[in-house]
Amino acid sequence: SLADLTGHQARLLIGLKRIEDNLESAHHAALRGNPREAVGYLVTAYEHAHGLVAERKATFADLQATWEKSRYPKGQEVNSRKFVHILDDVKDHFADRRSDLTYMIAPEESIGLDEWMGNLKVIIQAYLKKNNLPERPLEELRLEED
Repeated sequence: SLADLTGHQARLLIGLKRIEDNLESAHHAALRGNPREAVGYLVTAYEHAHGLVAERKATFADLQATWEKSRYPKGQEVNSRKFVHILDDVKDHFADRRSDLTYMIAPEESIGLDEWMGNLKVIIQAYLKKNNLPERPLEELRLEED
């Protein structure tokens, strides 16, 4: 499960680069006066982000299923046995800031990719409207490969 999480984190970095490349391509297409092409690149960037978020959720679910066989969230009671987590009074451990395993994906969550996708969706629809292009669901707007 840790290898899967590490693999996901590597794919996240590559995926963020792809998103950046698509945003740059959208910018250049818009400068050339080709709004349809620009929208295609924006939608592709959105799809890359959507894939990364979906992968994070699936990877974390697998990690949680594996780890929580023996490691329960802090403060949880199981079969009337109370588990007590004692905080270190000398050092602030990053994992102690959350009661469950989400500390393992906290750095990725801090990027705010989910919120960014929502903002990009609004921007795409506004760009379509501004350029008198038909507003359609994102899945219908994908730039077709040659």
